[in-house]
Amino acid sequence: MSAVPFCDSAGLSVLLRTWRQADQAGPVPALASVPTQLQRMLAITGVDTVLRALDTVAEAESGMAVGDGA
Repeated sequence: MSAVPFCDSAGLSVLLRTWRQADQAGPVPALASVPTQLQRMLAITGVDTVLRALDTVAEAESGMAVGDGA
């Protein structure tokens, strides 16, 4: 997510739709390298309760490898 300079409600909708589809199919993806501004948006909207934001891609991959979708 480090290359995402801006996220509005349309971007948030895409993230939530992706989460819903993944949640039905298996392991839920995690977000990696999320900019501070986007972290705030996720927290304000409550999306951070369903999509985890991790510091690095390696942490996100590690969580998915062990099936940790929470």
